Amino acid sequence: MEKKSFFNYENKLLIILFFAMGFVFLDRLAITFLFPFITTEFNLTNMQIGLLGAAVSIAWAVSGPLIGFIADKHAKRKVLMITLMVIFSFISFAQGLATGFVSLLILRLLIGVFEGPFLPIAQSMMAIESTPSRRGFNMGFMQVTSTGLFGGVLAPIVLVALANAFDWRVAFYFTIIPGLVVAFVMWKYVKEPQTSIEVKKQAPVEKKESRAQLFRIIKERNVWLSMVICSFALTWFNVFAIFAPTYLVDIRGFTTGTMSIIMSTAGVAAMIWGFVVPAISDKLGRKPIMTTFALLSAMSPLLVLYFEYSVFLLGILIFLLHTGQGFHPLFMSAVPAESVPPKYVGFSIGLIMGVGEIFGGVLAPIIAGYLADTVSVQAPLWICVFSALAATLFSMFIRETAPAKVNAETQKKVISSVNV
Repeated sequence: MEKKSFFNYENKLLIILFFAMGFVFLDRLAITFLFPFITTEFNLTNMQIGLLGAAVSIAWAVSGPLIGFIADKHAKRKVLMITLMVIFSFISFAQGLATGFVSLLILRLLIGVFEGPFLPIAQSMMAIESTPSRRGFNMGFMQVTSTGLFGGVLAPIVLVALANAFDWRVAFYFTIIPGLVVAFVMWKYVKEPQTSIEVKKQAPVEKKESRAQLFRIIKERNVWLSMVICSFALTWFNVFAIFAPTYLVDIRGFTTGTMSIIMSTAGVAAMIWGFVVPAISDKLGRKPIMTTFALLSAMSPLLVLYFEYSVFLLGILIFLLHTGQGFHPLFMSAVPAESVPPKYVGFSIGLIMGVGEIFGGVLAPIIAGYLADTVSVQAPLWICVFSALAATLFSMFIRETAPAKVNAETQKKVISSVNV
């Protein structure tokens, strides 16, 4: 059997999309690390902080499935990805020009509109080009390891350092550079997926048949379960990302520099678990791994709330237990990609992400901000805990899709039938 070269197209695409997704989430998460600076200048309430976080999510929720479906239907994944990255890079730059809460809110909505479709389009492209036995690893490495490195490790260190040295606005100005560089690299080296070319050659599908198929996809057990899991998992992710930095500075009394280090350990955790968890699931199955790591993720918000010992030990424990993002690519990408026909992968991923963003990215931060202002500043982090537990519960009902496990089960059934 001929051994594949490391520099085959699958790996090249993986590396390019790794950097692309990293810069998407650097842009998205930049504001969460700059909130302590912005709050001081604009006198933001917790409710307003929640609204600024929710603005991106509601835009992602609408644009993700809509443009993801258009990309599937018209086979324009590459062109759309490049266009989206250029536009949201300029909008990210413009956030540094905001004059108050309203202008910043409008810019957050706009950046969400153009960032939202990027994930489902990129993941559908990666699913098509991946070898089945490493699909989970590829999708996790591209989505979560990149998010952890750029959005979780580099963003708090680099952006907070820029804000401390100059101004929070300078930190936003910086974000345009990587986006434009990656857009150029995608234009130069990324190819339109083969299935996209084949779709163009196929006769148009009747509207009624197409609509009926979309409803069948929505009713697919793994798809609607993934929507529910995504809602709770994104609540855990977004509420923690939005409120943990401010809680660490204002309530726990850490400096912004120490806060950035603590939040960076969560980013390192995402970076490592982001490819380790999906890779393990390629061997052991999606369902047991999702359940285990969803449960472990309930611990990290409790550490932020109650851990009173050294910052060093706090960082180590957050690294070990901030595991939630490790299973995100499973319910958001791998499971739906293995549960629906290839031509509907972008739509199903976008739909799951969209529903998750509405509940976990829009409603949850607003509710968390309201409860922080009216009930307790600890409320957002407790919401994270209960959301992780709910994601654990629903993960138990996922139908297994990992090729290695499905093939093994099929072989067992064949052997059993022969023996009978």
